Amino acid sequence: MLVTVGSGTNVNAEGVDENERAAIWEINLDGSQKRIYASGLRNPVGLDFYKENGSLWTTVNERDGIGEFTPLII
Repeated sequence: MLVTVGSGTNVNAEGVDENERAAIWEINLDGSQKRIYASGLRNPVGLDFYKENGSLWTTVNERDGIGEFTPLII
């Protein structure tokens, strides 16, 4: 099973330990083992597998306060 865990802060400005946060975890259904599948993701909220090759895709809520510097994707 894959589980998303968001960051506890905005850009870790407060110096909070994020060792087990801002990541996607792979966990056995019985809870017996867990490992970080992907990290460095502020707040991953959606997961899907690309059917062509099985790669995992995620959507992420990024840092707050980007304002006029929001990236524009065309």
